[in-house]
Amino acid sequence: MKNILSTKMVIGIVMMLMLGCNQFLEEKSDMSLATISSKSDLYALMDYTVVMNQSYVAAVGDIASDDFFILDKQYMGISQLSDRAIYIWDRKPLADWYWVSYSRLLNVNTVLEHLDKIQLDQKDRRNLEGMALFFRAYSYFDLAQIYAPAYNQKTAELVLGPPMKRSTDVNDKPIRLSLKETMDLIIADLKLASDYLTDQNLTYPTRPNRNAALGLLSRVYLAMGDYEQALAISKRALESYDKLMDYNQINSGKKYPFERFNPEVLFFSIHAAENLSRESVLRIDTVLYDSYTDSDLRKTRFFTKQADSYFAFTGDYSGNSNAQKFNGITTAELWLTKAECEARLGQLTLASKTIKFLTDKRYSSTVAMEPFPATQDGLLKFIYAERRKELLLRGVRWMDLRRLEEMYIGKKEMKRIIGDKVYSISLNEIKSFTFLFPQKVIEMSDMEQN
Repeated sequence: MKNILSTKMVIGIVMMLMLGCNQFLEEKSDMSLATISSKSDLYALMDYTVVMNQSYVAAVGDIASDDFFILDKQYMGISQLSDRAIYIWDRKPLADWYWVSYSRLLNVNTVLEHLDKIQLDQKDRRNLEGMALFFRAYSYFDLAQIYAPAYNQKTAELVLGPPMKRSTDVNDKPIRLSLKETMDLIIADLKLASDYLTDQNLTYPTRPNRNAALGLLSRVYLAMGDYEQALAISKRALESYDKLMDYNQINSGKKYPFERFNPEVLFFSIHAAENLSRESVLRIDTVLYDSYTDSDLRKTRFFTKQADSYFAFTGDYSGNSNAQKFNGITTAELWLTKAECEARLGQLTLASKTIKFLTDKRYSSTVAMEPFPATQDGLLKFIYAERRKELLLRGVRWMDLRRLEEMYIGKKEMKRIIGDKVYSISLNEIKSFTFLFPQKVIEMSDMEQN
């Protein structure tokens, strides 16, 4: 586009669109979105990484999960009360998280509505539509993990999904479909996206590609407990591209040893909790840290000891030290999904072979590993332990806490201790726990609050 919008401006526009502001209707002709007239304008919207690849609400789930803790001094220094509330599972409206997501969907809807208004050849049309459908599915699935209960086939038609805004028309208010309807639309979008997209975009991992669409689709099916489909899709993706880095070859002497666009990244996106996910604040759960054996190469490549003797996470695939954490899609996640689904379906020999492909690249080649558990429950526990250690702070732990049985989590509840106060939430409560929408949205629309 000739005049790319700033993040704040985009969020402002989205607030107008979501709330149906009449003043905006009168002024929108002066805004950049009204100047779209070419293929390059549409690609510019999809390539606007500040909106399309950043600030996913999966960060909220990471803050609420059990992978890290915050010392009292750092917690009391957090000025944003809503950030404090997330950490102790206090249901307060989350304004910023909500608006950023819908700024992304504004770009998506704009592109989809202009596909028939701009002259495009078939290749560009399929690519642009596939990218938009991927981002739409990714955004709504991301929102569903925070603003909707965990998926349960028996109740999915009875509970609500996140608000859906599927046009740029300011008179078209957001609606809430059932969670089942929401997930059905997400799946439909990803199936089309995987048909329309090619593997060519693997060169530019900020752009959606076929394998990224398949990777996300396998994640969606996994969250729904559809292990047959999750297995089929993960296998399809890995047949196309299955590369893993060998951590034996990764320099453990570097504080940030992983490149931003490394060979495992199928799609690059980041989430950020500016006040909570910085190295100066976040400390890795001590039980989790101790679960990495000395032969586990992630122990020396993921963590850096701090002055307070606790460990910070420095093995992020975003390749930097700030609050932004990688939450995209990787081949490692696909291998873990494949192994879990094979074990769930009783294919234990295949599951052991699959998880070995990952562990061979994550454990020291000079130390022999113990045999994998022979029972289904034992193997699943091992796979889930590997999943947690591998996908640390990548925006999927909250999803896993909501979907997995207690025996695989290894606890009945989570606790936070701040000063002399103890906060707790049970695993059963997590399955139905939802965060609240901004109060302004509720006041100015017909939407139902969680």
